[in-house]
Amino acid sequence: MTKTASSKRLHQFLEAKKITQKEFLTKVQTVSKNDLKKALEGNQISWAVAFAIQKSYPDCNPNWMVTGEEEMLLEEKTQTINKRIKEIRISMGLSAAEMAKKLNKPRSTYSQIENGQMKVTLEMVRAIQGISNLPYTYIIDGGSIEFAIKE
Repeated sequence: MTKTASSKRLHQFLEAKKITQKEFLTKVQTVSKNDLKKALEGNQISWAVAFAIQKSYPDCNPNWMVTGEEEMLLEEKTQTINKRIKEIRISMGLSAAEMAKKLNKPRSTYSQIENGQMKVTLEMVRAIQGISNLPYTYIIDGGSIEFAIKE
């Protein structure tokens, strides 16, 4: 059987993370072992399987697994937005404690966000937009500030 593109991506993920097929089959438990084995053998990966994989391996990007779009690992994207949030805070001349207070978040939670230990929620993006007046597109993906302001 010829492997589908998504099955090849699954193997690429396992190789990148140094996970054996046996470890993989043991760890992913929210879908049937048969579905996982079929994916390993070359079948197209469904969204259900991709989300089950992400549940066991939180850094796995299910969108990448199914479609090939975006990065393989979610932490790559998360790290980018988290770094941008820190840069925004610094550009506003605020300490991390001051930013946490403005966002009505505990200092420890805000610190985890800046350090990439916690994902950024839409609520957080809205709050940052509210206090910084920067466009959402810039906060989320670093889009051009000039372009976003003209919209």
